[in-house]
Amino acid sequence: MPAFSVIVGTYDRPELLREALGSIEAQTCDDFECLVIDDGSHTAAAVMPTDPRFHLIELEANVGATEVRNIGIAAATGDALAFLDDDDLWLPHRLALAATGLAVAPIAICGSRFMEATKMKRFPVLEGDVHHQIVDQFTPGLGRTAIERQAFLPFDPRFAACEDVDWGLRETVEHRVWSTKEVAQLTRRHDGARHGNGAPARIVGSELLLEVHAAYYGSHPKARAFRQYRLGVLNLSCGHRTEGRTWLRRSLRSRPSLRAGRRLAESLAGR
Repeated sequence: MPAFSVIVGTYDRPELLREALGSIEAQTCDDFECLVIDDGSHTAAAVMPTDPRFHLIELEANVGATEVRNIGIAAATGDALAFLDDDDLWLPHRLALAATGLAVAPIAICGSRFMEATKMKRFPVLEGDVHHQIVDQFTPGLGRTAIERQAFLPFDPRFAACEDVDWGLRETVEHRVWSTKEVAQLTRRHDGARHGNGAPARIVGSELLLEVHAAYYGSHPKARAFRQYRLGVLNLSCGHRTEGRTWLRRSLRSRPSLRAGRRLAESLAGR
């Protein structure tokens, strides 16, 4: 059994996938398997490394990113799980850093930055028992997260988007977190298609979060205000001005912030 099973879901982005898999193959920690799940696009085979640690699972029909990860995990044999989106990259020490963290806690989180940036993205450093703060802002993306296999909970298939937020909230009920600011994951900003994970799906996912975790959000006003703010911004980005303003007002009632107030004012001014 390898130390790590790396799960990579993909849909019709072979050139980006080639780069992502190359960054996995270049890891200084070589004790891993990589499971690539092609979500019905049949484009991944052409860019798969010849490295025997890489395995392709081709799905006949498209099932979405959440189910793709669950399928990959069901086939995984590693002691720990790690994830990479097909349009992002890892730095060579990503798995070595995860191994350091997993020696301390069941969940290990590394730092991240945009590919073209020189500084890491600003995220809170989540350490120890983080359940009561993990969704106060952006929850750490799956590309930054590694977890012991025995601590893993399946992703909820009801979520086509925001599944990582729901998952992180459930995982941290019982499991502590190790976190570092050291950057080991790179996020790509691009205008390419986001299959099944665009703004409309994120709106649905965010509303579902508030429904499924109503008790949590009801007792955590900072987290509630942030999710309502996200719903406001997402709706405005889709041209849903009335809905966007409604969510921004709800965010301000939950927890006043300059950011939400400024965004609401800009919307009312037609910007």
